[in-house]
Amino acid sequence: MIYAYVDGSYKRGFSTYAGWAVVFVKDGEIFDTKQGQTDEPALSWQVDGEIQAAKVAIDYSFEHNLPVTVCYDYLGIEMWATNKWKAESKIATNYKSYAKNKLNLVKFKKVKAHSGDEFNELADELAKESILGEFFT
Repeated sequence: MIYAYVDGSYKRGFSTYAGWAVVFVKDGEIFDTKQGQTDEPALSWQVDGEIQAAKVAIDYSFEHNLPVTVCYDYLGIEMWATNKWKAESKIATNYKSYAKNKLNLVKFKKVKAHSGDEFNELADELAKESILGEFFT
């Protein structure tokens, strides 16, 4: 099983875009990381980054035909994708539509934010770094 730890970040007044990151883990070891900024200005702050990271993880599962567990700290990642929450914002509606036919090999796992989970902490750090660069401390 592959685990994909996802996170997003936003700093009001610093950037109009959200940062995002995914830490891919297999057998307890990191085998890849991905990070970046959202393609469009963030309308829902860090949620936009969280969703972008989840999409990268889901795409990995779909493209490689491999089971992936998406580990998240923002509940909307699972709830919108699995149709358990009503999507009202543009970003949530688009994510829900995107995920509709791509979840056959995807599981979701909630992790507590800022709880010392090394992979979740790294995803958080990389998401912040994506928008703050050298200003991140």
